[in-house]
Amino acid sequence: MDDFLSTQKEGYEGQSDEEKQKVEKFKTLEKVLGEHLTDVKVFRVGDVNVRYYVVGRTKGGDWAGIWTKAVET
Repeated sequence: MDDFLSTQKEGYEGQSDEEKQKVEKFKTLEKVLGEHLTDVKVFRVGDVNVRYYVVGRTKGGDWAGIWTKAVET
C-alpha cells in the first residue's frame, strides 16, 4: 500500500490549498485502512484504463476494501 499511496501523500513547494487538502485526505485514507484492515494488498488491473483494488481483512476476518480507477498514459 505504501507504493500505491506514496505519490499521493507527498506535498511540494508551491502546492495550492486544494492540493494540500487532497494530500491530507490520502494520509487519512491510509490511516483508516491501516487501523481497520490487516494483510492489506493492492492489485492493479489494466494497462491504460487501470483499476486499483485495496483489500484486507477486518477484525472479524471478513474481506473489505476500496477500489479506484485511473488513466495512465
